[in-house]
Amino acid sequence: MQEQFKASPEQPKIFSPEMLEALTHKTVKLNKSHSLQMEPFIDLYTLDGVRQDYAEIAEKMSQYLEQKLSPASKLGFIFETALLDTGERHHWFGENSELVKASKYDDIKNGVDMIATILSDFDTAHHLTLASDLTFSQHGTSEKFNRVINDIHRERMAEVKYFHSDLLDFTGKLSNVPKTVVGLDIENLNRFLTQWLHEPELAQKQFGGSILQQIKFQSTAFSKYAGQVHGTHHRIARRYRTTATVIDQILENEYRDIAIPENNATKTIQALGERLCA
Repeated sequence: MQEQFKASPEQPKIFSPEMLEALTHKTVKLNKSHSLQMEPFIDLYTLDGVRQDYAEIAEKMSQYLEQKLSPASKLGFIFETALLDTGERHHWFGENSELVKASKYDDIKNGVDMIATILSDFDTAHHLTLASDLTFSQHGTSEKFNRVINDIHRERMAEVKYFHSDLLDFTGKLSNVPKTVVGLDIENLNRFLTQWLHEPELAQKQFGGSILQQIKFQSTAFSKYAGQVHGTHHRIARRYRTTATVIDQILENEYRDIAIPENNATKTIQALGERLCA
């Protein structure tokens, strides 16, 4: 098994209580508009089928609702919503793309926060899942990075049972979807969330570029690792290799003139990827 990457957690600097309250209020309001509508899935899976799935995660949902979130945990949910809201409205993944919030079932069961769909030339659809992470230190990133490595080793990719796309006019299940981890360090997070709160119409594509860089570094590394473990023609190696190519094209075509800031999260992911393939 590939060695695990370890790092020590650090205490992040937190926004002022007033700022955190304002961000939380906006997050709660927007979460309602981004929530997945379940009616189409009742037709697909039946009401009993949907109830059975959610009964399966009921205990974990209850534990989550009962716990008192720390300021850092609150920031995690705020960041996820801000990334989803800004990335979708301003097409961080290209003009023919879509970024949607995962269902609570896929969040808890499959570890998926959101799903990006990119429609490339010849109407070919590419999907990838994003697990957002606030990288105050290397700890959170390396932990989630390890999970993806372990899944690749076991020949597992992401599954999304409850997926709807307006872009593709599709409702159903996705299988064999590449997993990625994305995040901003505390300095970039501060800038991103402050502008999201006070100037929501700003595209902030410099941060989108940072997120895309992270996906490219991971996809390249995971493709090479899957090729080493399972063979270069294995489905996991091919899926990640395709993702790296698609993301690289977006960066080249749409981010060439955008100054992407230095981001410790990106540096960490790049270093983990290089070490994985060494």
